[in-house]
Amino acid sequence: MPGRGRPGAPCPCWRTVPTRRAPRAGPPVAAPSRSGSAPPTALVDPGRDTAAAARAGADPGDEPTDEPTSKAKVRAPQPDLRSRKDWGADESWRDGKPVLCRTIQQVHVHHTASGNDYSRRDVPALIRSFYRYHTRSLGWSDIGYNFLVDRFGRTWVGRAGGPSRPIRGAHTLGFNHTSVGVAVIGNYESAAAVDRIVTAIVRLAAWKLDRYDRKPRGKTRVYSHGSDKYPKGWVRLKVIDGHRDTNDTACPGDRLYARLPEIRKRTHWHVKRWS
Repeated sequence: MPGRGRPGAPCPCWRTVPTRRAPRAGPPVAAPSRSGSAPPTALVDPGRDTAAAARAGADPGDEPTDEPTSKAKVRAPQPDLRSRKDWGADESWRDGKPVLCRTIQQVHVHHTASGNDYSRRDVPALIRSFYRYHTRSLGWSDIGYNFLVDRFGRTWVGRAGGPSRPIRGAHTLGFNHTSVGVAVIGNYESAAAVDRIVTAIVRLAAWKLDRYDRKPRGKTRVYSHGSDKYPKGWVRLKVIDGHRDTNDTACPGDRLYARLPEIRKRTHWHVKRWS
C-alpha cells in the first residue's frame, strides 16, 4: 500500500538514484523500484483538512502564519543556503502556491536512501531527480523536502516559498502541518553520518526552531493527522526526531538516527549561544 514501509525495511522514500556522474543536461530521470515500477513512498502531502481536524479535536489554530513567536530577542542565524536556482529547479514543474504552516513545532530528519558516492557537482542533478519524481511521477506540487543536506555539509533549499517562511512540506505523513523536513542525501543505514552533516543539521534546526521558541532537547505536543504509526489525535514527540518516529520506515537510517541525541544537544547549545 503506498505510504507504508515495512518495519526494518530501507526507507521507502527512494530505492536507487544515480550516484556517480549524474547527467548535467536534459531532464533527470527518477529511478524505478526494484520491481521496475515507481517506488512506494512514505512522503505524503495531505493538504489542509481543517474541518476534519476540528472534528477530531485538533488545534483550532490551523490557520497559516509566518510570524515567529517573538521578534525582540536575538535569534540563531540563518545558515548558508544554496537556492533552488543553484540546483537548477525548473519552476514550470511546480503546481499551485506554497501553503504555510501556522507554526513550527518540529524538525523531522530523513535520508534519501540513495547512493553515497556522489561528487559535489552531482548534487544539483540528484536534487532535480528527486524533484522530478515528486512532481512528475507522484503528481505533487513541488519537491517534498523543505531542505536537503549533502554529504559535504552543504544545505540546499528544497520546497519553494521562501526558506525563512514556515512552508508546509510533504515529507512526514500526518505531521507536515507544523514541521520542517530535512533530508540528507545518501543512505545512512550503514554509512556514517559524518560531522559536517551533523553540523549542517544543527545549524538549520537551530535557525528554524529558535524563531518559535522550541526546545531542541525537549518534546512537544503535536496533532497527528494520521500516519501508519499514529492515528489521528494528540501525541507527544521529540522536537527533533527521525522519520521512523512518526512513520513505519527505517528512515533516516540507523547511523544517522544514532546521532540525533547529539544533534539535539548541539542544537540546544547553538540556540543558547545566541540567546
